[in-house]
Amino acid sequence: MAQAERRISYARAVCEVLRRADGPLPFADVLAAVAEMPVRPVPKPTRTVRNALRNSPLVVPVDGDRYAWSLWFLKGATVRHVLSRRELDEGSLRLGPDVCYALFPFLYAPRHAAARPCYLYLEQGPLFSQPIRWFDEGAAGIAPSYALGDWFGAMECREGDGLLFEVTDGEEGIYHVFLEPSDDRDEERTAARNAQAAQAVEQLLARRRKPFPLFRLMPALVARGLYHDPYPPMPLEHVVRNTPALALENGKVRVVPNAPAADYLPGLSPPDREPVRQAAPGGFWQRLFGRRR
Repeated sequence: MAQAERRISYARAVCEVLRRADGPLPFADVLAAVAEMPVRPVPKPTRTVRNALRNSPLVVPVDGDRYAWSLWFLKGATVRHVLSRRELDEGSLRLGPDVCYALFPFLYAPRHAAARPCYLYLEQGPLFSQPIRWFDEGAAGIAPSYALGDWFGAMECREGDGLLFEVTDGEEGIYHVFLEPSDDRDEERTAARNAQAAQAVEQLLARRRKPFPLFRLMPALVARGLYHDPYPPMPLEHVVRNTPALALENGKVRVVPNAPAADYLPGLSPPDREPVRQAAPGGFWQRLFGRRR
């Protein structure tokens, strides 16, 4: 007797549908494609698909009721991390939610944490690769490493310097890392980019009544084009903490009622073209989602 086909969750099925698509899909097309997959039975399939689209950090809404695989938008994005004294002393990186999402987009996806490698091409340095680690204080990042510590020393990194992570290929996990000395930082340009980031966060939170995880905002912020600029804003936590209209509590952000209005810049626009699916390395998605039956 043939072995019965293994059933998968709706969340996994939705991710598979969008990953295989050639571009963003309307809800009706996602629902129809999921219905043809070996999913576990649920009482309300339509509602379950809608919840999976809303709650997955690997899915981003575009143009209203269309949805896309969030990793498509990562290519070409640049995020900034500011070095601390502790990181320099340890040769480690304790990353904020923006850099965590760029480097490890599967971090908060169910059962997919750190599911693919991350390759960092360090400026004037070696190729560096190390899995993500959770530190005791709850931060995620890269554990102390002699290689990273040696690079900090060779580049004469100082506390407050920035690291710019440029996403070469978000699906395969390939990045280039550049040092930005704090003395070379353009404060006026940085302030303008911070204002754009704050504006984008407020727009995304406009219809949300409850605090929302900062990490979960990243797919939409990247898709809006906020990080598709060679000069990114300061780390997202820094931007939120320094914006009167926003409050950050336990990793979740909310809009402060009746906060003073800020002088924001014109609205952001998404990338010039819709994302196009690119092939992943052989066997990558099978390792991520399990062997196909």
